Amino acid sequence: MKYELLATDLDGTLLTSEDYRITEENQEALKYARSKGVKIVICTGRSIKSTKQFIEAVEGYEVTDYFVGFNGSVVTNLNGDTIFRKPIQKEVLMGLIDIGRNEDVDVHVYNDTEIKVERYNDRIKEYEIHSATTAVLVDDLKKEEFSLKLLYNCGDNERLIRMKKKIQEKYKDEVFVFFTMPDYLEVLSSHANKGLALEYLAKHLGIDAEKVIAIGDNENDSYMIRYAGVGVCMKNGRESVQEIADYVTEKTNNESGVAEVIRKFV
Repeated sequence: MKYELLATDLDGTLLTSEDYRITEENQEALKYARSKGVKIVICTGRSIKSTKQFIEAVEGYEVTDYFVGFNGSVVTNLNGDTIFRKPIQKEVLMGLIDIGRNEDVDVHVYNDTEIKVERYNDRIKEYEIHSATTAVLVDDLKKEEFSLKLLYNCGDNERLIRMKKKIQEKYKDEVFVFFTMPDYLEVLSSHANKGLALEYLAKHLGIDAEKVIAIGDNENDSYMIRYAGVGVCMKNGRESVQEIADYVTEKTNNESGVAEVIRKFV
């Protein structure tokens, strides 16, 4: 099988865990895949703006063709042209903001380039460091025109679990709600996940699912791993994701596991 599109997650997959970089081995492997005509798409929960800094750290920027950001809410090409975008429905967004306020947790609302918050504290400062972004303080999140993603930031995991159940009951047909970390509960439109975004991009490029490789490590990657002709989970990935994958790497993200996949399948 000649594969034509390779999708890779960023954190826990393409990036190292400690210093958030693309290893030389992974860089060379991605460049090799592109030289063979394989299109590369980076699929991440981060914003496109945040993701680009990791690409710009690579000489020549020659490691990707497309970006999927906010866990599937937006797809762009390397020039920043939007191919696909699915924000949260406006009335649902208003309700989600109310839930966060009532539970007294930090609420993050995301547009194409910025994170908006109603208060600034150490938890949000820590998130800025982790996500390599800067939050913008606003007086009322409900004034925002749209949001590609909403995130609840709280050190009380039990509270977030309770909120997740409430959101699933109230908006079961309108949103996906999931944890990316114990402290971070994310909400997307039900029309947005990495699998749907990857499927849309593949169809846009005229590529069949069987000719797609998808690599990830966490539950938010499961949609694209199920969609792809070859779904790959990293050795360091969650057990539940390894169980649905067609292939589990022998190397972790810190050991250039993405390069292993490219050597095996490209």
